[in-house]
Amino acid sequence: MVAIAFRDSGGAGRFAAMKVYISSTQTDLESHRARVAQVLRQIDHVVLHMEDYTAEDSRPLDRCVEHVRTADVYVGIFAWRYGHIPKAYDASETLPQEVAPGETSITEAEYHAAASVGIPTLIFLLSDSEPWIPASMDAHTGDGDSGRRISALRATFSEKHMVGFFTTPENLANRVMGAIGRQDLSRKLELRTLQPVDAHRWMMNPESPAPHSLYDTTMMTITEQIQRFDDETYMIVDIGTGKTWWSTRLYFLASLLVDLTDVRLLAFIDNERRLFGVSNAVSVRNSLARRFDAIQDFETVLDTSAVDSDVERELERRGNEWESAMGRAGGEESVKTWVRKQELRRYLGDALIQRSVEWPGGDEGRAAVLDVIDEVIKWPQDLVPLVRDGSFYKVVERNALTEEVARIFVEDRVRNRT
Repeated sequence: MVAIAFRDSGGAGRFAAMKVYISSTQTDLESHRARVAQVLRQIDHVVLHMEDYTAEDSRPLDRCVEHVRTADVYVGIFAWRYGHIPKAYDASETLPQEVAPGETSITEAEYHAAASVGIPTLIFLLSDSEPWIPASMDAHTGDGDSGRRISALRATFSEKHMVGFFTTPENLANRVMGAIGRQDLSRKLELRTLQPVDAHRWMMNPESPAPHSLYDTTMMTITEQIQRFDDETYMIVDIGTGKTWWSTRLYFLASLLVDLTDVRLLAFIDNERRLFGVSNAVSVRNSLARRFDAIQDFETVLDTSAVDSDVERELERRGNEWESAMGRAGGEESVKTWVRKQELRRYLGDALIQRSVEWPGGDEGRAAVLDVIDEVIKWPQDLVPLVRDGSFYKVVERNALTEEVARIFVEDRVRNRT
């Protein structure tokens, strides 16, 4: 039985500016590209784009792909040209599988390079209503299969991404700034409040058809872990397929967390790491205690003396009283039940919250990061469960997230004024 406790950690500090790769065809979008690069550099981002190379025809594909893959964000700007197609590629180049020699333009290859490493991909398309000179349109010049290639690529972008449409260089720069700002906020939050945290694994006991004594393996692990707990706020309980946790041991865990740690919330996940629900640790303890006479007997004995400030002595006292209470009830095997999803619903009732917030994953989700933050801030409880791409992500402290958003906002305002 695995339980993982987490510590919510924030921490201020300055983080390195993002590295932004700007991709576009050359002469038709030169002024647009220059304006975007200018405003990004004004707020201290590092910009990589075509001007870092020589003329388009000698632009080295391997360097382009390498630079895209080192970026934090890819910005693709597309009008009505498909772009230069190298006639031959160096066999030593490691290219995305979608890139075909003699068929794929460098501009499209850069997009696939970004997608291949999973960096956020921001796509901006020239508006259909924006006047454009025929000499910069493949449909008029006959290039790119007379415009069919760029039309197909634009259709693919519109299907796969939440694209932005632009007109003038200034209009494009404003749109890119807004999208990059959302990326920057999401990135900083993940580096701070949402960063991966240390996990403590608590093996209550191995999966077994019959309970064994608490002292066979469990108490030593409990003692070690409780002593290492500091300011963890929540714990993951993996209920697996329904034969991983016993109701008696889940109560014992919740009882220790309430009395001896700062853990306030239990997050229940299944064998596919999907979040089933969350519940206050006190509610888990009380709900299970009410359902089992042996546990009520155990609690009655505990209430006769105060909690010992020495953790080892307190754990030893609880372990001994637990064994005695289970023995009086005919053994833990006659008391326990498996904790499956249906049992958990029955045990906890309304105390089991089966809602969560979907944290953005990928560029489409990140575009709505401000809406998601607003949802977190409005959550009725202080600890908010997050899921990402259908799987449990973590629990975030609402107040800490709110403070972090404010801190980042102030830092950016101060930085932009200097």
